[in-house]
Amino acid sequence: MSQTTHAMAFVDAELHISPVATPTWTNCSGWASSVSISGGERAVDDVHTMDGDVPIRKAGKRAGLTLTGRFAYTEEADHPFDVLHTQYQTPGSYLEVQFCPKDADGKWYQTGAAILQNVSYPGGEVGPGGAIMCEFVVAVTELTQADSSEADG
Repeated sequence: MSQTTHAMAFVDAELHISPVATPTWTNCSGWASSVSISGGERAVDDVHTMDGDVPIRKAGKRAGLTLTGRFAYTEEADHPFDVLHTQYQTPGSYLEVQFCPKDADGKWYQTGAAILQNVSYPGGEVGPGGAIMCEFVVAVTELTQADSSEADG
């Protein structure tokens, strides 16, 4: 099989967030620098019998996912930190997250109602002079794929 020539770079990506209770999408793309997904492993169980040297292996359910987004901290109007911090301070509130790895015309990955586990506060080191970076972490059951952004509809 020949090697693909269609590999994509995560350079024109988009990231949007919205409180579930008041669905107003915030485009975080001007602040966001990365999105990472972890978890989702399928449970696997082995059982050994008295006869045989190898286990009987069965697949179980999938674990939930964790989505982490990093963004530059500013104090501009409509900054993502304000939306995230308000949600984080409100017990029982949910957040929706969607991102597109290519550009707004590519495939979108959407969380549905997600639990906002953490929002980091601005901090850093004074010497290097780099941008202040924050991150948010949401717990989701799964990501769904869509052809367009929910913010468009």
